[in-house]
Amino acid sequence: MVAGRSASQRRPSRPSSSVPMSHLMPDTPATPDSKPLSAFPSVLKSFSRPARSNGLASGPAVISNPLTNAALAAHLPGTDVSDAQAQSFGWPEECQILLRNVRASQPLPDRIAAARGLRQAVDDFSLGSVTLIWSAAKDLVDPGLTSEARRAGFDLLSACVKEPTLSPLERRHFFEAVASHPCHPEDLGYQLNVLVDLTKHGKDVSAFESVLLPLVSKMLDDWFNNARSARKKAKDKRAKAPGGTVEDNLLQDLFTFVKELVRFSFVTFQPLELSILIDQVLWISKSTTAESDIRNSVEIIDMLVTYGEVPPAKHGPILEVLCGTYAFIDNLKDLTWKVIGNLCRSHLASNTVAILLSFIETCNESPPPRNTHCVRGAFLIIDGLMKARGAGGLFSVTFSVWMDAIGKALEAENGRFDLDVLHLVADFLQDKELLGETLQEEDLSRLFDALSICSRNIPDIDRGVPIDKRIDEALQISETKKDKDATVTLLLELSQVFEALESHYPLSPVLQPSIIRYYFSVRGILPDSSAALLLQHYREQQLCHPSNEDWSENLMIFVTSFLDDHDRQTSLRLQTLSLAHDVFKSASTHLSPENVKSTFVAVIKKMQKETDPDVLEAFVAVAVEVASHPHDEIFSMAMNCFEDSCRAFKDQTSASRNSSSSQTDVPGSTGPAFHKPGVAARQSLITAGVVRIFLRSMNQMAPRAIRAYDLLLEVARSQSSASTEARLTALKLLFRLRADWAFAIKVVPSADVETLASCLGRTVSMLDKQNIDRRSVENVTSPESTEPPQPNRRKSNQHLYRQMNMSKIDNRAAPLPKKPEPPLWIHPDQRALPEEPPSKVSEVLVSSVAAIAPSQAAETVEGAQGVDVASAPAPEKISRKIILNVKMFLELSISNIREHNHWEVYSYTIVHLQNQLANHSLFAECVPQLQMLRSVICDHIRASNFHDQNAARHSKKADVAVCLYHLLAGLVSYYALFSKNEQDDLVRTFVHGIGLWEGTAKICIHALTISCHEIPLSVSKSLNNIIQKMSSMVTQSQVAIHVLEFLISLSRAPDTYSNLRDDDYRFIFGVSTNYLQNVRDQRMKAEVEMARQGFISGSQQGTARNPMPVEKAQSSPNAAKDLPQYVYALAYHVVTFWFLSLKLADRAKHVGWLTKNLVWTDQNGQEIIDEQAQVTIDLMQRVTYSDLDETLPDSRFLESADESIVKKSWIVGLSILTVETAVATGESQLTRRLPSATTYSMHKSTMAPRPSHQIPMSASPSTDIQDKELRAAVLPAHILLQLNGSAAPTPEPLRPIALPDDDMAKRAISTFDRISTVDGHRIGVIYIDEGQSTEQEILANVEGSLDYNEFLAKIGTLVRLKGAGFNTQGLDREWDTDGEWAICWRDRVTEIVFHVTTLMPTNPERDPDCHLKKRHTGNDYVNIIFNNSGGPFNFDTFPSQFNYVNIVITPEASASHTANRDLGKPDMSDVFYTVHVMSKPGFPEISSASDPKVVSGKSLPAFVRDLALNASVFSGVWANRGHGDENVSSWRSRLRQIVTLREKYGTGRPTSSSVFPTPPGTANTTSSNNSSNTGGMMGQFHGARDTLVQRESLNLNLRRTSAAAYLSDALGGSGGGTNSSARSSVATTNTSSDTEAGGRYEESLIEGYDFSKWT
Repeated sequence: MVAGRSASQRRPSRPSSSVPMSHLMPDTPATPDSKPLSAFPSVLKSFSRPARSNGLASGPAVISNPLTNAALAAHLPGTDVSDAQAQSFGWPEECQILLRNVRASQPLPDRIAAARGLRQAVDDFSLGSVTLIWSAAKDLVDPGLTSEARRAGFDLLSACVKEPTLSPLERRHFFEAVASHPCHPEDLGYQLNVLVDLTKHGKDVSAFESVLLPLVSKMLDDWFNNARSARKKAKDKRAKAPGGTVEDNLLQDLFTFVKELVRFSFVTFQPLELSILIDQVLWISKSTTAESDIRNSVEIIDMLVTYGEVPPAKHGPILEVLCGTYAFIDNLKDLTWKVIGNLCRSHLASNTVAILLSFIETCNESPPPRNTHCVRGAFLIIDGLMKARGAGGLFSVTFSVWMDAIGKALEAENGRFDLDVLHLVADFLQDKELLGETLQEEDLSRLFDALSICSRNIPDIDRGVPIDKRIDEALQISETKKDKDATVTLLLELSQVFEALESHYPLSPVLQPSIIRYYFSVRGILPDSSAALLLQHYREQQLCHPSNEDWSENLMIFVTSFLDDHDRQTSLRLQTLSLAHDVFKSASTHLSPENVKSTFVAVIKKMQKETDPDVLEAFVAVAVEVASHPHDEIFSMAMNCFEDSCRAFKDQTSASRNSSSSQTDVPGSTGPAFHKPGVAARQSLITAGVVRIFLRSMNQMAPRAIRAYDLLLEVARSQSSASTEARLTALKLLFRLRADWAFAIKVVPSADVETLASCLGRTVSMLDKQNIDRRSVENVTSPESTEPPQPNRRKSNQHLYRQMNMSKIDNRAAPLPKKPEPPLWIHPDQRALPEEPPSKVSEVLVSSVAAIAPSQAAETVEGAQGVDVASAPAPEKISRKIILNVKMFLELSISNIREHNHWEVYSYTIVHLQNQLANHSLFAECVPQLQMLRSVICDHIRASNFHDQNAARHSKKADVAVCLYHLLAGLVSYYALFSKNEQDDLVRTFVHGIGLWEGTAKICIHALTISCHEIPLSVSKSLNNIIQKMSSMVTQSQVAIHVLEFLISLSRAPDTYSNLRDDDYRFIFGVSTNYLQNVRDQRMKAEVEMARQGFISGSQQGTARNPMPVEKAQSSPNAAKDLPQYVYALAYHVVTFWFLSLKLADRAKHVGWLTKNLVWTDQNGQEIIDEQAQVTIDLMQRVTYSDLDETLPDSRFLESADESIVKKSWIVGLSILTVETAVATGESQLTRRLPSATTYSMHKSTMAPRPSHQIPMSASPSTDIQDKELRAAVLPAHILLQLNGSAAPTPEPLRPIALPDDDMAKRAISTFDRISTVDGHRIGVIYIDEGQSTEQEILANVEGSLDYNEFLAKIGTLVRLKGAGFNTQGLDREWDTDGEWAICWRDRVTEIVFHVTTLMPTNPERDPDCHLKKRHTGNDYVNIIFNNSGGPFNFDTFPSQFNYVNIVITPEASASHTANRDLGKPDMSDVFYTVHVMSKPGFPEISSASDPKVVSGKSLPAFVRDLALNASVFSGVWANRGHGDENVSSWRSRLRQIVTLREKYGTGRPTSSSVFPTPPGTANTTSSNNSSNTGGMMGQFHGARDTLVQRESLNLNLRRTSAAAYLSDALGGSGGGTNSSARSSVATTNTSSDTEAGGRYEESLIEGYDFSKWT
């Protein structure tokens, strides 16, 4: 620091952010309650000692100060303190007594107690001059007293020095008491505590600042010696204290105090005093062997640099310590760098760097003035400063200075320095940014010269052995371990340099010549990777290019040196072969075909003898390039090599068998065992080359493609000669063949076979479960990878260190457990094909003769086997279309399935063939083969004669059966090719699979669902067996949804079930009711368990009425368990649809049986009926004796009647009856609002002629009143009595409830009328045109293809939106903003409105993103996607929170928009579509098209409509999962409205809670009236069941009244006149007679609801 700076200027600024802040000392001082410092040895007897050789100054003999001891004594009280003096300070009496008791004349126990009391008094009160107290008690700390007395004395002294009002004289007095008083060795910790308290943790040293540091320095010296002696003793005794020795702890505490002094009081000390302290700290750091001492020393230096100033004379010694610490102790590198960083940010930065460089420059002197660690540390610090580049304010060291330091270090010829240089240079080369900046300003030639010098210690450097092999040799030499480690370390460091140079080789053209020259200088040890750079240099400089006159010689040098040497690394050989490959490409365009043949024929022939699969792959790549040569002779030569190699498989296989004749076959395969390493992989690679030839020639050169195709078929069928891997490689191409609408061949990059592959455990996720390494599968399944794996040199070198340490481990280790054999194929296989297939269809290969012009068809030979490529002129070869022999491939597939003796081939076939069969255009010429395939699969399934899979340990026979049934389901779409008997056999096979194997039931049910649409007559023949099979599966919850969905689809196919008998219907109803009962049982178990655990709360009692408590559904394949509400809804749909499908004359036969099963019994034996059962019975009442559709009010009634019309409404049972009566004539219109419908009818009494002898009615007294009601001939109440009344007494609960004629009642009825009588669904329909993939362009479509229009025409009816009288599900009905037309569909229960985007207007200017369309489709749970894009559909194309399901329709053979227009209106029976139900992640599998299904165009609309309807129902349930709510149907909503009106207007009558039951699943099944009697939750639960009987008894009579009233209404509406009145009267009488006796209703709910008995 420059002299003359003020004290405030001496403090440097805070360290910059580049210094780790965790190393800074905390600013918060220790609290008085801090842990006391431990004791320390007596070092205060003398402050002088002999000077050491290291220049440490000796301390003073005594503490001196201008204020003498005599003067100090004059200002302080004497030792004899009188009572009067104590009283004069105003102390309390207690304190005075304690002061008297603490005097030396008192007994020691009293003195100890008094000292403790005074300590407490001093802590709690301000007593003024505490020196009086200490003067009386100071002898308590004498060494001769007991430890208890000394402890009490020191505690009192500590309290006294904390007095905030101490004067400087008093502070000096106490300091002298601490510093000069002799003490017991056990008490030195207390003395240090006093010293810390006196200085306030180093923050206040006033009155003794000049003598404090010499004292502390002397203490450090002695305490360190004591600690070192204690460590030696502990080491000799081999005993280590858990927390260190006492002396260690004392020294640590003293270091802490010194750091506090330097931090807080540096400005108060003089340079001489600081020098004494620094010398002592440096001497300790050089003398100690304990890391903690060095850490403390460095931290003191850090405090000195951070908060003070380094004296110039101590700059060098401090740096010596820091450099040695930085180089030698790794744990202190961060701390040391922090100190050095602060120095290099200060005004001493340049001097610091100069001193560091001087350390390095003097390293080669003899003897060296400093040790090696100091020099290495200085070198490493210089390196760090150079690479920091001035970051964080550090002093910047230039590259030249850094190189000077490297040069000086290398001059010392020290092996340790050489290793450091290699390490630092490697780090420098790995810093791309630093290297780039350096290259712009500096010449790196000195750097490479230094690298050459560093290699001088490698023995026999000119011997041509790569460095990696030299490392292996060094590990095996018989030298000492130390020498061996040094040699290996040098080689490893050099290998890091090679890696760094390799990574930066392309950095700059200026750098490359230097690297190449360096490589040549050390070419004897150059590794293969660096040799690869040499090859790259030759490639880039085109030294092997045909334009160079020595190209052939240069190429042969590399081929001979690297390619022919099989011991060289594979990557180097591959690079050499790649160079040859590039040379061939250039030569093929610059040289004549003769020169090309003469140069590369020998290279191609090496392919047969190559044993390295990676190198063989490169050979194959060269051969494929040669086969792609336009000259036919060159192609034939290359193809001959492939054919010879493939036909040599037999010889290789025989040799493999002979070499392993005593061994068994490979587990997991029943084919030949290829025990010779690499044989199977080599065969697969050669086959992959043939695949490449086919892919490259299929679009233009048909004869070449046919020759490759025939060779692939030959390999695929070669069971005895070709390896399984080679056969699979051929099959991976063959099973990806497809054809478009024009029968043009194409190859798809992947196939969607996820479901079937997972069945056989051939997916990535299944591999994890089977504990199979994925990488091993990738190596097996993808031998044709074009990118060979590059070795990781760094990792391999690091492994050598571990190998050195394990060289002495016994090699006779126990064998590791054998891992499962990896499969030969998995899905998805991203590298199934060796290269990407062409994106366009072939122009020359077709699958059917229909694609060939008649003039050419006569000349075409199918398959073109044996075609001589060179026999015809090139133009004819390119333009002619040739039929690909797909028949042979399908026969091969049938053979694989029939023989099933190679599991890998067999499994691949049954998994991939089903997806390929969806492409009808590909198999257009394969009618006999398809018939044979169906026969083989059906026979194998029935006889269970398919692959038992004993070798495949992770699949079962049932899994194989699942795949076969999927394959058979794919054949349903080929029904037109099968005879009637074959179709029947197909259906019978599906029926056979229901319940036969685990997992086949669902597939068979789905297939039967498709068959209902495609081959209904065959389904009809087996329908009885189907129904019986399904009725036996009601206990299997995993198929509940699929069974019920099938029954719903079947109910919409009347031709299929036209011959069903009553018993068959009863079976169908039984399936549904059994599923209902299963759901109820599940609900009851859950409810009882909740009640038992006390979880039923009052808030739960008020929840919505659910048929089943909805648990938070998780993603699960079993939706029946996740959401039983869907099963519940489906079961009721089955009951409803099948009841409507009954003939009118047969419906009444089933009413009683259905009623019995809709009313269920709980665990207490009490009968219960839920809401859905009530509305279902309401429907049955309405349709059992009538097939009338919806009725309308008679518009002529209001026109023809006079103006005196009176309107009145009543609640009758569970209906709302409104009567509008013309009072003059009595003609009335009746509106009956039921849960399931609203009906209208007319009631008119035919008046008989008045007899002539009848007198007129007497005049009424009120004839003067003008009230029209009093003058009316007939009032509405009369009509009500005619329908429901009788002379018998009517119990109050059964009486109609009159609704008031006010606005509230009218609004309630109006609200009721707005609830639809059918369940409404909104389903989007989106068309994707050719090549479209984004949401914006898709939604902008305003038209679609012709088949799309046909689909729309048959999926619903075109309806005009303006003025529509039904719920259009959000579509505008007034202004045509959503278009003029909509597609709608409706039956007697359900209504669907399709949001068709092509029917909605598109405005690119105002709405370019089509938000008006998306506001509809984006809010639809289900969308139908007609995908004519030609590519797969991505579910995330239309992001929406509400789109749960997308039903994707894809033409099996896509055609362009222009082609569709040219083809004209399609025959929908001849076109086929793939239908796939795609769901959001986590959505359960609920559809028969959850796996893609192929459907004919004629069946497509009905099939898709059923899928969409079921998906919409389920989505409604799914959307409310876990919310305590449910998806309530419109019928149930109407029922609830009626119940609400009864509760509101039924004054004085039982409310709905006592009259109308709640459905199962409703939480409010308890009654507050009986909760006190039953006790607890279980009492409420059972009490509700007791009350329920009473409710249902009343309810059944109300329902009877409703049924009777409705029947009278229906009969009256159909007939009219007097007869209608008579029938109404009879129905009412019957009802009254049933309820007349006793007023109590003992009959059961079943008897009450079974209206068929009394109708």
